[in-house]
Amino acid sequence: MLLAICFAALWLAENLWVARPAHSRTITAYLFVMTIALEYYLMRLQRTHPAKFVVFIPAAMAVKLAGHVVFMLVLALTDSSAIFYDAVYFISLYMVCTVIGVITLYRGAGN
Repeated sequence: MLLAICFAALWLAENLWVARPAHSRTITAYLFVMTIALEYYLMRLQRTHPAKFVVFIPAAMAVKLAGHVVFMLVLALTDSSAIFYDAVYFISLYMVCTVIGVITLYRGAGN
């Protein structure tokens, strides 16, 4: 489902966006890989060490946000001409990936 949403966002950015984000493919790939890696790690931790899961969620979110800030800074420093459109695209796709991540973890906690 995440892959389909990421590709749909990429298609929208390249075909229907008023001003195409310069790094839409890079942003999509980055968010997809980060979301999959984090969710896999947290779901595995939830199954193997449920007591540590509650402690690691805020730590994982802090690392994730720090990584996102560094990623956006790198994009801004390499090509600042379209950073506004890149940032809007990033935030939009980030919110979608976060909602999917929360749903995934919630369903995993129910099992």
